[in-house]
Amino acid sequence: MAANMSLHVDVLEASSTDLCSAAGLARKIAMDRAADRLEREGLTNGMILTTDADSVVAPTWLATTWREFALGADCVAGYIDANPGEFSGLGMDFRHRGFLEEHYHAVVAEIFALLDPRPHDPWPNHQVSSGASLAITLQMYRMIGGLPSRPTGEDSALALAVECAGGKVRHSMDVCVSTSCRLDGRAAGGAADAMKLRHAVVDTQCDDELESAFTITRKAWIKGHLRRASEIGFMEESAILRGLDLPSGEMAALLRTLQQGCFEIFWQQLCAVNSSLQYRNPLRPSMLPAEIARAEALLQFLRAQPYPLEAIDFFMEDGVTFEARLHSLHE
Repeated sequence: MAANMSLHVDVLEASSTDLCSAAGLARKIAMDRAADRLEREGLTNGMILTTDADSVVAPTWLATTWREFALGADCVAGYIDANPGEFSGLGMDFRHRGFLEEHYHAVVAEIFALLDPRPHDPWPNHQVSSGASLAITLQMYRMIGGLPSRPTGEDSALALAVECAGGKVRHSMDVCVSTSCRLDGRAAGGAADAMKLRHAVVDTQCDDELESAFTITRKAWIKGHLRRASEIGFMEESAILRGLDLPSGEMAALLRTLQQGCFEIFWQQLCAVNSSLQYRNPLRPSMLPAEIARAEALLQFLRAQPYPLEAIDFFMEDGVTFEARLHSLHE
């Protein structure tokens, strides 16, 4: 293939011993080599892009990634779609489930985009930072010390490191790859195992983040208010943070984390110590149509508001109030 391409292609071979038999560590070796080469050739404004062996990038993959960098991004996470030929071969029930989950994922992303807006990552966007389509500038790659050395989860760790270095991560819907829907993979507990279970048991639970419309909206509402309080230096006085009823020791530790690190790490640690913010009740596919209808009713209201975060405040007393006020939108 390399002989027929207009691009210069280098092939790097390494043994499983060198890679410690882990995809994340293999990716780090490749990205570190790419960074070294850019520096050797004096391309200090260069960019590093990575995908996966089971993925096919769109013909516009390079162009759309470069466009996002030109608009100010330091890291670009592309949108991952299923290989259409393989997806269609998995049966009508599996396809229907997939369409419902994809629809609700998009609804969840828009709720977060409205209630916890990021100017550098505007809607439309998504919420996944996957090595199947991940790009970063050389300057930012060096600033964060390279790809975090992890056997798995190195892709999301990279995006978090960029955030904590003050960089801008763009979750672009225009940068696309299609990924295999194979049911037998080499990584235990990976995407193939998840799809195999869902193919065998169609109504098995969805991804953890696909919870009820109220739960999702509550999390986005809390995160949006806390991010804004952090940005204006008002976190210690935040009524929403106090309303989570954290023990004083945990509260002090979280505030120290915020002072020393970045908001995203603060948020992760807050979710870890507060049970109401943890993933506890993922939906099943049979529950998705009703929740999609609730969430879309809420979105119709939020889209019409000049300040969605303030407009949602009167919805968020509790789940009963949320449902009642959602119902009133139809009247």
